[in-house]
This record gives sequence, structure tokens and C-alpha cells, in this order.
Amino acid sequence: MRKRIGVGDEPLVLVQTGGGADGAATIDAYLDGLEMFGEAPPLRSWIICGPELNAVDRVRLRNRMAQMSHVIHQDFAEDMNACMNTADAVVSMGGYNSVCEILSLGKPALIVPRVLPVEEQWVRADRMARRGMVDCLHPDDLDGPTMHQRLQDLLLFGKAQMMARQSLSLDGLEFLTRRVLRGAAPMRQACGAVLAAQA
Repeated sequence: MRKRIGVGDEPLVLVQTGGGADGAATIDAYLDGLEMFGEAPPLRSWIICGPELNAVDRVRLRNRMAQMSHVIHQDFAEDMNACMNTADAVVSMGGYNSVCEILSLGKPALIVPRVLPVEEQWVRADRMARRGMVDCLHPDDLDGPTMHQRLQDLLLFGKAQMMARQSLSLDGLEFLTRRVLRGAAPMRQACGAVLAAQA
């Protein structure tokens, strides 16, 4: 994947905003923060805008990113899981699937959650950030200097997130299977008793 997108061994940060309908502000703040590194930032950036980004913002951001030689951009990716797996760190919105993929792949992350029309993403990101598992930035605090600092922290201290996540169980499928089988055992016994009585 790195060869396909033209990236070598340098740190790669993936920026993805889900569908992209409300992702323009996050991408703008990221680019503002990136510019503060100067002409030679210590990372490469791979920005996937999302298919639902409106046409005006798409053209504006595409033109802006085209001026930055250290930024790779595209509108859509079929396999976001593979994209995340390629990156060294991820900047993402806080949707359930995105956060689960970040955690399961073991990627340091900065989450910029959606807070409207509901705060579900904010609640998830804030609680995980309080436990040190991700970094979290409220969308009201999005600006270039803040994003610049968060990017530096992500590169320097991202491994600390991995340590904090060691207490997090990611065996949900196995847990659910055990729970269903445990609940089904009495039912099997009851059905067996009924069948025996009818015999």
C-alpha cells in the first residue's frame, strides 16, 4: 500500500472523516497545523475526504492540498481498514466503526468527534481520552496551532496510548458467543425434558 501511494519509511498520518459531509473543518484545521511545521514536516499525510463532502469544499481542499508535496489526497477509499493499517497514526472522526478499527489495529489516534445532532461520538472519544487510549479534540477547539500541537504529541507519545489500551478487551465476538451459549443451555435442557416426556 505504501508503495502504491508513494510513501517510504517516513511517518504516515491518515486523516479520514467518514462520509465527509461534515469533515471540511477537520481537514482545514489539519492542513493549518501541518503548515506550521514549515516546508519539511516530519511526516507524510494521507487525507481521504469522503464521498459526501460537498462539491465546493472538495474543489477548495483539493486545490489547497495540491500545493503541498507532502500530502496525498483522495476522495474515497474502498477499504478504510487497509488504509488505517498502512498508517502510523490516524486522525479520525469518532464513529463507532472507525474507533473500533483504530483500536483493533493498534494505531495511535487523534479523534475529532461529531457533536451534532447528538453527542454519541463525543462521549465515546472523551471517555477514551480520559483513560489515555486516544487523544481527543472537541470540534469547537479546532484551529491550526492546536492541531499542530496535537500532531506533535501524536508522533511523540502515541505509544503511550497502546499501553493504556492493554486493559481494554477486544474479544466482543467471543464474549457474545459464550454468553449466548450459556443462555441457551437451560433452554436445551428444558426442550430435552419436554421431548422425553412426550416419548
